[in-house]
Amino acid sequence: QVQELLLTSAQSLLAAIMLADLRFSRKEALVLAALFAGQLLSPSSAVRWAFTGIYLVASIGLLTLGPKRQRDAFLQLLLPRWGGSERAT
Repeated sequence: QVQELLLTSAQSLLAAIMLADLRFSRKEALVLAALFAGQLLSPSSAVRWAFTGIYLVASIGLLTLGPKRQRDAFLQLLLPRWGGSERAT
């Protein structure tokens, strides 16, 4: 169950990063669909751990090498003051 929780969390992190800027390209959709399908077709424990790693590496890759608008949008979700915009509390 811990493995399933980590896999789902890693998958959700990648999806949240991709959707943070409220844009979802075909390429992003295909990547998520391919990863999800691959994980469903391979029920072994080792494969689940591998997919967890793939999701985490892809998440880190998007945050470091992806579009600035996407990174800033995701960080603003985590840290509302990110990017200089202040919200009333």
